[in-house]
Amino acid sequence: MNCHVVLCITLVLIVSLATPLSAAPTRAFPAVRIDNGPNDETTWLSAPAIVLPGNGKDEPSRLKLGWDETNLYLRVENAPPRAVLILDFNDTDWALEANRAEPSFRRITGPACVGTATSANGTWTASAPWKEIGETSIAAGKNIFLRLRWSVNGGEEKTIPADFRNSNRFWAGVFFLNDSHPVSECAPTLTRPLSISVSTDARGGNPYIRINPEPTVGLQLPCDLTFRAIGRTETIITRQTVMNEPVKIELPGVPNIPVVGVTIRLQDMNGPWAELEYRTLRPGIKLIDWKGAPDWEEPADFDAYWKRAKAELRAAPRNLKITELPEQATATGRLYRVEMTSLGGIRIAGWYFAPKDANVLGGRSAKKYPAIQIMPGYGAEQIPADRTAEGYITLALNPRGHGPSGQFWPLPPYHIRYHREDPESYYYRGAYMDCLAGIDFLMNRPEVDGKRVAVEGGSQGGALALAVAALDHRVAACCANVPFLSDFKTSVLTSVTGNQMYLRDEFFSESETGAKARKTVSYVDVRFHSRRINCPTLIGVGEMDRMCAAPGGVSDYNNIPDSVTKRLLIMAGREHENPPEYRRAADDWYKKWLK
Repeated sequence: MNCHVVLCITLVLIVSLATPLSAAPTRAFPAVRIDNGPNDETTWLSAPAIVLPGNGKDEPSRLKLGWDETNLYLRVENAPPRAVLILDFNDTDWALEANRAEPSFRRITGPACVGTATSANGTWTASAPWKEIGETSIAAGKNIFLRLRWSVNGGEEKTIPADFRNSNRFWAGVFFLNDSHPVSECAPTLTRPLSISVSTDARGGNPYIRINPEPTVGLQLPCDLTFRAIGRTETIITRQTVMNEPVKIELPGVPNIPVVGVTIRLQDMNGPWAELEYRTLRPGIKLIDWKGAPDWEEPADFDAYWKRAKAELRAAPRNLKITELPEQATATGRLYRVEMTSLGGIRIAGWYFAPKDANVLGGRSAKKYPAIQIMPGYGAEQIPADRTAEGYITLALNPRGHGPSGQFWPLPPYHIRYHREDPESYYYRGAYMDCLAGIDFLMNRPEVDGKRVAVEGGSQGGALALAVAALDHRVAACCANVPFLSDFKTSVLTSVTGNQMYLRDEFFSESETGAKARKTVSYVDVRFHSRRINCPTLIGVGEMDRMCAAPGGVSDYNNIPDSVTKRLLIMAGREHENPPEYRRAADDWYKKWLK
């Protein structure tokens, strides 16, 4: 999955191969049988709704599901712009994007979809024939494997996390279809969910896992736990089976092994959705004090390396191009596409939102505004961000290969590995300089107050924000959420999904390639950049983040000099996400340091 600052909500609905039941379900799956077609308002209103948060409106979006022998029906109420709903039937993805001029309900993988979709006033309706989702027909005894993913950040399917296991809850469900009952009497049912929470015990250093079956009547969900000591190799410490009762288990540890992990697997279920894995620092290490792997240090020529890169960037002509997009103006702001040349002659692009009274194309302005440069997650586009109503100019900067910058220089596959054997050609050397080019652009704009420029990002964008704050001391404030590329030696061990784990084997390899890769990534490790930050900095980490685990961001925080104003937000129970508590903290940070 790529690391990208995007707002992404995952609901996993897993269907078990359960023994058919002979009585009505005691708990309804959030779908109803539709006998009069999908236009029957009474039927739709009676359907249990799934709340889809994150639409930025007072009233949340809601999803309703209905079904008959032929079709699955969907209705999304209060859908925001640039939203997308991904449905997976038996590992085949379908996307519902009904907010565009031509509503679409399409299959992402496999043959073309013949489903239909319509949209009116923010309400989507769609249907898909069962035969098109992998079943010839819906019939007694059939199981339909279904999962749902919802995103309001970007609209393209690539912005949806590829790893649908990024959730701390198992749901087991099955369409309740029994041979002894006609389909008209059947209904889907939902079995017992199993909630998993992991605590790092940040101050005490005694990490534990808590498993809480929900007290409902349904199928039992026994699970097997496997505890591991994780270093260059992995060793099983112990195994345990948990069944039906709430339990809290402290993670065991092994001396001198830096990381411990636990794998939770549901018995009698198949597929990657049946298993979750979490990793954290071994017991005895207080997360709150973590400064990074003690035997992983920055290269002696770290500063000289970046001094050369910045000199090369300054020597490159920018060839700036600014184009207004009047059709995307808002009540308070105007949007512009910005293009410029960066390191190595590579063109990059971004989205510039400025207040309407800022004379952007005229080259002069009666007022100067604070500005925020926002950078994207791994492989994602940083879309326009309109904060003009709050008094901010924003530059949504897309480094090489990302979003609109991809038209000039296509992003290589697994770009974290791009030229990893050569520090002078490594992807992130260029990407860091792209972001510095964006800061140069802001500092030279007459409508921008150069003393009030901040940087922001999540995941890869969080790494970019911290690196820019370290490399350019004109930056006035920094907000970095679940940062990527932090404390590499620890991060490659604690990552169980995402792109950092693709460097694990090489990082610990004794080969020449391994040695070169370690040398290269040491220059971009955000832990080392953090030592050079001198502006007020907010860092958020998810306690249950399995992509950019909490120790990485904590090491960044603890390496920022104590003389610098800083705040660490450890978000209990959160995974790789941008939750409300972080957004509130970032808003307050800007009010304090930019206003």
